Amino acid sequence: MDPISQATFGASWALSAQKKDSKRPRIRRALMFGCVTGMAADLDVLIRSQTDSLLSLEFHRQFTHSLIFTPVGALICCFFLNRLFRFYKKFPQRESFKQDYFVCFMAYLSHGLLDAATSYGTQLYWPFTNYRESFDIISIIDPIFTSMLILGLVLTAVKSNVIYTRVFLAACFAYFGLGFVQQHRAKASIHELAKERGHIPERLTVKPSLGNLLLWKSVYTYEGTYYVDAIRAGVNKKVYEGQTTKNYSLEDAQALVKDAPIQMNDVKRFYWFSQGYISVDKDNPNYIIDVRYSMIPNEVKALWGVIISPGQDKHVNFVHTRGRSKEVGQKFGRMLRGE
Repeated sequence: MDPISQATFGASWALSAQKKDSKRPRIRRALMFGCVTGMAADLDVLIRSQTDSLLSLEFHRQFTHSLIFTPVGALICCFFLNRLFRFYKKFPQRESFKQDYFVCFMAYLSHGLLDAATSYGTQLYWPFTNYRESFDIISIIDPIFTSMLILGLVLTAVKSNVIYTRVFLAACFAYFGLGFVQQHRAKASIHELAKERGHIPERLTVKPSLGNLLLWKSVYTYEGTYYVDAIRAGVNKKVYEGQTTKNYSLEDAQALVKDAPIQMNDVKRFYWFSQGYISVDKDNPNYIIDVRYSMIPNEVKALWGVIISPGQDKHVNFVHTRGRSKEVGQKFGRMLRGE
């Protein structure tokens, strides 16, 4: 998720494991260590290349986010923070390394698990597999979720009582539960829609749209075609039937860059990153898109993809095409309101 959510979630995990009668200095220290360590796994964004634009995608949410790396990542964070805060006089100077490490371990562990709750994909089980875990129950940015975490931490800092963090962290887990329920309701609606169309989905993914658990995006495949729809999972569910595009297999995509080994390998990497949900943009046959993401949930217009260069054996170019505009925002708002 976004850095603020990661920081506050990490700090909440760390503080919730502290003793109820912890003193203010101990709470302050756990709060600071938890916030910093909760964001640390995303330092993998520094792994990039000027010539290979897919390198950052390959390593983001990889080894730094895996469960097996958690003890190591926590140890690195604890080592630097423990020494850094020796120079900050407002913190207790005789905290044991063991206490600090426990805080960092809890905060670091929270990062990969929170990312896995989103739809982007996280390699929790690296190096045993490069499978990208994605539970699809919360958006990458969710202001309600983040606000609950912030409120719990603020009350804990002011009142010097970790019970507030525990209460609001519990509320966040209940919010995850709501995400599971909403996802199930959205899937049920899509199965009904597919049945009306005479389709049996061969593959289906349902994920929340940006910043909410009310409006969901659905992508399913049937006989070589992606069907992209949106569902407003309110008290009364509403389906927004959307667009379609061709379902490209890995072999189909690689055929576009035949006799170009570097590009063929890049297409394979992008196929893995997009979890197999790829197609070709209708306006640009050299633009391979990730069908899973779009600003308007029932449209095919992708947020990102790769530009290939037929006849040239060089790395593909990863591009963002977010297409934000007032019109897009208004359309999204109308769908969110059920209009």
